[in-house]
Amino acid sequence: MRILPVNWSEALVFDRPVAEVMATVARLAGTDLEEVRTAVMTAIAIGNRPDLELAFPDLAGANPSHGNCPFMTRPQ
Repeated sequence: MRILPVNWSEALVFDRPVAEVMATVARLAGTDLEEVRTAVMTAIAIGNRPDLELAFPDLAGANPSHGNCPFMTRPQ
């Protein structure tokens, strides 16, 4: 099943080059910045943007393949 973007931040992250994502992040603040960061983590977690893992190492933990994804490995 292919996951498609549903809002502006997901469309930015899913459909644009990493340089454009980084340039947008550099000029955002507040809730807009957090929305893009969430979209980046989602793309990383889905596994379709390994380039984002390199560009945003602080968010690379969202990839469950790394085994340290806190929202997926939290004890129940």
